[in-house]
Amino acid sequence: MLEVFEAKKGGYTVSLHGTMLLSRYDPAGDASKIAEELLKREGRDRNFLLFGTALGLLPAALAASGVPLTRILAFEPDERLGDIAKAACPGLRLLSPMDDIPSWIEEGLYDRARPAVFGIESWKRAWSAEWSRFERFTADAVRTAVENVKVTGFFSRLWVSNLVANVKRYLERPEDTFIFAPRLPVQAPVLVAASGPSLDDRTAEIFAHREGFVVIAVLSAARTLLAAGIRPDAVAVSDAGVANKLHAAGIPSDIPILAGPFASGALLCASENPAAFYGLAGEIVSPTWRLSQPSVSIDAGDLARKFSSLPPVFAGFDLSYRLPEGSHSSRNALFELRRRNGSRLRTADSAGLGFFRRSDLEPDGGGGWTTSSFRTIAGISGSRFPGAMTLPGGLEREGWKIIDSLEKVADPTAARIGREALRGAFIRSADLESKARFFLEKVREAVRAADGEILRKWFVRERLAGLSADTALQCLKRKLG
Repeated sequence: MLEVFEAKKGGYTVSLHGTMLLSRYDPAGDASKIAEELLKREGRDRNFLLFGTALGLLPAALAASGVPLTRILAFEPDERLGDIAKAACPGLRLLSPMDDIPSWIEEGLYDRARPAVFGIESWKRAWSAEWSRFERFTADAVRTAVENVKVTGFFSRLWVSNLVANVKRYLERPEDTFIFAPRLPVQAPVLVAASGPSLDDRTAEIFAHREGFVVIAVLSAARTLLAAGIRPDAVAVSDAGVANKLHAAGIPSDIPILAGPFASGALLCASENPAAFYGLAGEIVSPTWRLSQPSVSIDAGDLARKFSSLPPVFAGFDLSYRLPEGSHSSRNALFELRRRNGSRLRTADSAGLGFFRRSDLEPDGGGGWTTSSFRTIAGISGSRFPGAMTLPGGLEREGWKIIDSLEKVADPTAARIGREALRGAFIRSADLESKARFFLEKVREAVRAADGEILRKWFVRERLAGLSADTALQCLKRKLG
C-alpha cells in the first residue's frame, strides 16, 4: 500500500507496503543529496530521464542547481506519485505513452546535451519490473535518437535544398506534378518491393502473380523488377542523395514516382516521370526540416495503407547483408556500376563485399549479417504494420506472417480497383499552390536575414561541428533563384 504522509522536518515523505522510499525525517535533504551526486557524476549539460521523482523533490533540486526543467523528463510508476510530483514541481514533464521520446533526446543532442538515464534506488527496488521496462524503453529511444542525429547531421543541408527544389517543381510543372491524397481506401492487395538481396529470389513468384497486386517498388528495387519483366505501378523515393538519379535511369517515363518532400531534387527536377508528393503539404504548412521515417520501405508501406485497407505484403525488406550480393538486389545502379567498373582482380561480386569493413556487423540468424540500426528499423516496421505479410528473407518481424507463395493473397479484380484508386489519388490544389509560394518567400526571407534559429535547423552538421554555414547558405540562395 502506498502511503504519503508528513515528514518530521516538514514536507511529505512516502512508503510502500511499510518500506520507506524516502527519509522519514528529511526527504528534501535526501533529494538534494541524490541531485548533487547525479550532477557530480553526469554534469549539468545533460538531458535527464528520471525513474522516480521523490515526490517532485528531485527535479526541483536539479532545477535549483541550474538544470532547465525542459531538460528533465520523468516517469512515475504510480499515478498518484505523478500527480504529487507535478504539484510540487510546476512545469515538470512526466512521461506518457504519447510522448515521442527519441525526438526529445534528439533536440538535446543537437544542443550537445547527451541523455542521462537515472533511477532512484528505492524506486528501482520497489518497482523492479517497471524499472526493467523503463531501461529497455529508454535504451531503444536513445539508439533511435542517435541514429536520427547521425542521419540528420549528414543530410539536413541536402533536405532543405531538396524541399525547395521539390516545391518549385510543384509550382512550375502543374501538368505532371501532384499531391498524393487518396480518398477512402479500397480492399486491394498491395505488394511493396524493397531492394534487399532476397528480392532476387522472389521475382519469379512476383512475376507469376503480378496482376493480382498493386506493386509499389522503392526506387532502388525498380530495375530489379523491370529486369524480371515486372512493371511496378509506382516507384517510391524518400532518399535525398544525388545517387538516386542513377537508380532512376532506365525506368519508363510513364511510371509515376511517389516522392517524399525531401526526395532527391537532382532526380525529380531532371525526371520526365509524373510525380506525386506525399508529406509535402505538411512540410509547407508546418516545416520539420527532417525525414519522419528511417526507411523508404516504411514510407512505401504507409503509402499502401493510405489507399488500401488490407495489410501490405513486403518482398526484399531484408535489413541485412548476404553473400554474394551484399546490401542490394541485382540490376540496381550500384550493381551495374560495379559490373562495368569491375576487372579480373576486382569483380562485381567482390566489390559487393565492402560491408565486411563495418565494425558493427552481427549475425542475422538466417546466414547473413545485420546491424543494430537495421534491427531498430525492423522493430519500427514490425509495430507499424501489424498483420503484414512478407516473402522470406532477412530479419523477421514480430507480428508479421512469412508466406512462401503469393497465390492465396493475389486478387486481380481487387488489384485493378486498387490501381484506379492509386491513380485517382494524384491531385492538384490551388490552396496548396498559394501556400507553396508563401513558403518559398518565407525561406527567402530567412536566408536574407540569416535567421539564426532557422539556420540551426537547416545546417545541423555545421552546428554540431561548430563550422560556418556561409557556403551552404550561398548554395541555397542560388537554388531559390
